[in-house]
Amino acid sequence: MKAKFDGTSFGSVTINGKRYDCDIMVLPNGKIEQRRKLAGGHTLPIDELAQIMEEIPDAIVIGRGQYDALKVPAETKRFVEEHKIELLVENTHIAIEKFNELVKHLKVGAIIHVTC
Repeated sequence: MKAKFDGTSFGSVTINGKRYDCDIMVLPNGKIEQRRKLAGGHTLPIDELAQIMEEIPDAIVIGRGQYDALKVPAETKRFVEEHKIELLVENTHIAIEKFNELVKHLKVGAIIHVTC
């Protein structure tokens, strides 16, 4: 089943009618998991993308939070781009809208930060 975001508010995101009160990772196959915060939660290291990258997505969407607190280091961005994968890094509200559009036509993964 493809993931479809229904909405977000501070501290949560709703996907396919189910509310998640934590940062989440959406795998390209549609599976939803709690995000593993390897760098304390407000930085996205390359290692956190490993599970998404295993499925060789066409695109990865990163939701930086309600106030854009999640940092995506240059080396993480370069790593994704070197693999010829489209990377979208946006405020969580915008990121979930873009994910919903992309997933209609592409194999997409996502990491969504739900708080600050």
